[in-house]
Amino acid sequence: MVFPAKFAFVLDNFIRRYLVNIKGVLKDASLKEGMNVLEIGCGPGFFTPYLAKAAGSGRLYAVDIQQEMINRLAKKIPLNSSNNVITMVGDASSLNIKDNEIDLIFAYYTFHEFADKEKSVKELYRILKKGGMLFIAEPRLEVSRVKMDYTIHLFLNAGLRLLCDKPKLFSWYIKMEKF
Repeated sequence: MVFPAKFAFVLDNFIRRYLVNIKGVLKDASLKEGMNVLEIGCGPGFFTPYLAKAAGSGRLYAVDIQQEMINRLAKKIPLNSSNNVITMVGDASSLNIKDNEIDLIFAYYTFHEFADKEKSVKELYRILKKGGMLFIAEPRLEVSRVKMDYTIHLFLNAGLRLLCDKPKLFSWYIKMEKF
């Protein structure tokens, strides 16, 4: 089930900015200047300005399945003067991104919402460069350990290797690499 756009304020507000260690998440994701980043399920852009700034000369593809979320994000981007953000309405199972284009796939609390996980994994593998990183964070209250293990299994079978499987207080974090 996709998070309703009419409740986007829950995803991007001062309380969430207070509770989420944004710099820590970006560090855990191994984001570096110059990377081409895919933020899949960007919603109204809670992480987008931070990802865009950290990517610097790289490109940030901010993708969401809902046009309303992209509309909200588009209003926010000029405020952050990022000219490296490319917004797209799209589904993780079919992205308009070149093969081997992405250095980092960033999926924060979104993978559990993907309708076709197997097809999405193949598509994400296609666009990720060799040596590219995949960072997925999922909410522990919503996603069980069994479901996280299944997510890891899907990406291992696609050809990624697991670098980190780190449970946090409220989240599961995994980091994987295409080799």
